[in-house]
Amino acid sequence: MIPDVTPNGVFYLPPTGWLTSFYNPPENIDIIFFEMNQKFFILIEESREKQIDRVLRLIGKANYEEVENLSSDFFNWLVYLYSENEGKLNSKIGITSISGFLGNVFDDENVVSSKSEETIKLIATRAFISTGGILREVKLNVDDSNNYNICFKMDDRCRTVISVNESVPYMTPNALEKGERLVLYMYTSLLPCLQKMFQAKKAGFKNKKKKFAKKIGLQVVKEIMDINNIHKDEIEPLDIN
Repeated sequence: MIPDVTPNGVFYLPPTGWLTSFYNPPENIDIIFFEMNQKFFILIEESREKQIDRVLRLIGKANYEEVENLSSDFFNWLVYLYSENEGKLNSKIGITSISGFLGNVFDDENVVSSKSEETIKLIATRAFISTGGILREVKLNVDDSNNYNICFKMDDRCRTVISVNESVPYMTPNALEKGERLVLYMYTSLLPCLQKMFQAKKAGFKNKKKKFAKKIGLQVVKEIMDINNIHKDEIEPLDIN
């Protein structure tokens, strides 16, 4: 005999007395609720869109709104600081590595990605940034001397994948599991801090961004010339007609 189930998950017997369908209990999905700046936030620890949608349906569309996407310049700013300022964000927080990225050239269909500990040193990466490519996701190691050395991947929708094993806590652990502490640190401390710093530097970064793009573009051209033994007198003006 197979049980039937109402929409709210309660088992019942049909009028015939026979059990007519089978119910698979849903997988557990970890959700964290927290308050910050007089607002309530929901963190859904799940990567599958179908499972996320299930949680959001239970919450109800009228009861939440998604956080705003990060600025298109946010990741470029992080790359700039890593390359030009030794990764220093302030006296206590710094980027120790950028080991991957995903971005778009011109439109969403033209995707460029890299997974390497030497990502920023690669010619392809610097060429992508210097030609105005839009970074949609980066993988970082950030060292916060008061909290964590945290390894994570983040996209422009503020979705993160945190490497728990590669992340090191500097403070005394509390009752929460390490993964939960890292998630809360990310969304209640590190990300708000980075966003606040970016907003303060955003206007001035526009000019720095152009100079940075030109600088790494020239580096790329020089390296390509050196690799292929190209001399300056061999470069002719391009015929664009």
